[in-house]
Amino acid sequence: MNIDVVERQRALVALAARLHEIAPGGVVQVYAGFQAPQADDEIEGELNGAIIGVANLGDRWGFGQFDQDPITFELVRGVYLASGDDRWTTLEIKVDHDREFTISLGYDPLPEGHDLDPRVLDRLQGYNASFVAEHGPAPHG
Repeated sequence: MNIDVVERQRALVALAARLHEIAPGGVVQVYAGFQAPQADDEIEGELNGAIIGVANLGDRWGFGQFDQDPITFELVRGVYLASGDDRWTTLEIKVDHDREFTISLGYDPLPEGHDLDPRVLDRLQGYNASFVAEHGPAPHG
C-alpha cells in the first residue's frame, strides 16, 4: 500500500487546525463529515460534507452547522491525496477546543443517489444526542 503516513498526518493536523479556527468563540467541539469518490485522483468538485459544532451557552449546550469554506475543502482534498493508495470514501473528524482530534476513515462504496453518505449523515444528525449523552445536558461549572 502506497501511503505517506507523515504527509497524511500533517494534512490531518492542518484540517483540525482549520476547523478549530473557523469555529465561533465558545465552541467546545467541532464534528465534521466528508465524503469523496473512491479511486479518483483529483476529486475536483467531488467532495461533500457538513460541519457542526457545540458551544457552551452557560446553562445548556448550543448546536449549529457551520458554513463551509474553500480552504477547508482544500485541506480535506490534501488528506485524500496524501492517502496514496489508501483512498477513503468518508472522513469524519472531531476537534476539541484544545485542538485534540480524532478521525474515522471509511472505505465502503458510497450509496448511489445521495448527496452525503447516509451513514455519515445519520452520525451527524445524531451528534447532538451523543454529545449530550457523553457530557450531560448542561456544561459543568
